[in-house]
Amino acid sequence: MSSPWFNVPFLYCRFRMLVSHSVRVKKEHGVSTHDAQVVIAGAFRLRAGHSVLGPYFFNDSAVFRVQGRCVDAWFHAQPGFRQDVKTTMLISGVTTPNTVSLSIHPERDHQVVFKTGADGREPIVAMQVHEVRKIASTNLNNTEQEHSVKEFRVVFAMGEWKIPETPGELRFDGTSGKSMDSIDCCRLTCERPEISGVLRLTPGIPAFRIVDDSVEQNPIPNCRIRVRGPDRQEQEFETDAQGEVFIPRTGDEVYTLLGVVQDELPLAGALLGEWTVESMPDLP
Repeated sequence: MSSPWFNVPFLYCRFRMLVSHSVRVKKEHGVSTHDAQVVIAGAFRLRAGHSVLGPYFFNDSAVFRVQGRCVDAWFHAQPGFRQDVKTTMLISGVTTPNTVSLSIHPERDHQVVFKTGADGREPIVAMQVHEVRKIASTNLNNTEQEHSVKEFRVVFAMGEWKIPETPGELRFDGTSGKSMDSIDCCRLTCERPEISGVLRLTPGIPAFRIVDDSVEQNPIPNCRIRVRGPDRQEQEFETDAQGEVFIPRTGDEVYTLLGVVQDELPLAGALLGEWTVESMPDLP
């Protein structure tokens, strides 16, 4: 079946997943708590790989930036005895490359399947796990600590998402289609993450581009900057893999770069004067 989407060579994707919830469960002789605060973000280009089955876009080396932590704790207490266990999981880094894909099915009223790990490689990042176990009783007082490194996976898929037949900008969230996600440090009964993002036919104009001071003007990815908006409020943004920061604008709003908060360059490259800021023109 024909579709105008066959004529689209690229899609530019910006993706964000926010995990934010706290759970407290009271039991007969104790309490268990669970707190998760994790942000997952990615920006990449999907190129066309159309087939007879329908329009298809993919990026076989997409990565996500993950930052946050999960904390699980529980205690059990009875007369003369108490046991406490606290597990802290810290995630900070960039996932392994994986294939992110978007498949369009014209014969199904242009329903879309959008997912990570399309080639079987799930994007993972190292997760530092620290566990503390305490036991206190009449004749025993003991504390044990254990540290390990585990994997944090970013699993996401959205199906039954209907898009217009005419190509254009596509914005999506948790209500756009039937989504499936898996957060390693969370429970099946936990509140689901907030999903948001956009797919554009063109890359758009970044508000700022952060580069080093070399002749090549190499981009500085995952660089956190502080910006003052038109309402005089200050916000922090993080550059993508191309060192760019996109800020949605609806008019002629002016954003002012106040400074770099943190970058991921080696120490020698992070010294004052080793980076420059290139301001991009506002959208017409």
